[in-house]
Amino acid sequence: MLVLAVGAGVLTGLNRFYTAANRAIFTLGQSKMLPEQLGRLDSKRQTPENAVLVVMALCLLVPWFGRSALIWIVDMSSAGVTVAYFYTSYFVWKVGKNGLAQDTVDPVQPSVVWRFFGTAGCPISAGFLLLLLV
Repeated sequence: MLVLAVGAGVLTGLNRFYTAANRAIFTLGQSKMLPEQLGRLDSKRQTPENAVLVVMALCLLVPWFGRSALIWIVDMSSAGVTVAYFYTSYFVWKVGKNGLAQDTVDPVQPSVVWRFFGTAGCPISAGFLLLLLV
């Protein structure tokens, strides 16, 4: 039972990563940061078919690069995620302090809770980045 539970957890994580990756590529295609073909929905199933195919091709190709290349990709992705987490925490802190968000129509009320979580998130993400780099 334990092996089945752990296996289901791993498969669920892989499935979510696959879905998140093709949705990210689909969104980048819609915003014209990637070719527009990646931002189109399939007319029959209303799914981002081209983005799914690109993620599938990458997932089939990348394991052939070898273990050292995969470790490098994972390490750089981890560093990138911590930088993104820092940026998000800083944004939450700034919105919590000023109550304003750039390019928003309706300003948000300043919030002590948002400032607290933004203030806590910045040093935590900097610490994670230091752990990865040192």
